[in-house]
Amino acid sequence: MTHPLEQLREEALREIESATGEKALEAVRIKYLGKSGSVSAWGEQMKTLSNEERPVVGKLLNEVRNAVTAAIATRNAQFRLQKESGALAKIDISLPGTPHELGTLHPLTQMWERSIEIFR
Repeated sequence: MTHPLEQLREEALREIESATGEKALEAVRIKYLGKSGSVSAWGEQMKTLSNEERPVVGKLLNEVRNAVTAAIATRNAQFRLQKESGALAKIDISLPGTPHELGTLHPLTQMWERSIEIFR
């Protein structure tokens, strides 16, 4: 018989893999690791367990938390990589760059030309 925490881990990993975007992934993170998430609820239940069960459940709880955190980080990196590769595909590197204009006219020259424009 599997422990409910192991079932929770499998369910969380399935939801992480089926997340279609960063917002969906953030919703999964909040559902499991948030303040009122499933993993946090198990942390609150630790105080009701007997002294023999606490180390076993605590170790399993930490493993679940670490596995879910690592899976979320990996999936988030995949989404970022997809976004960056899509942005790079839009850039055409064969086009010439924009030329930089070097320098400006001297302030006295600018005033001289402006005064000529005024008196024309």
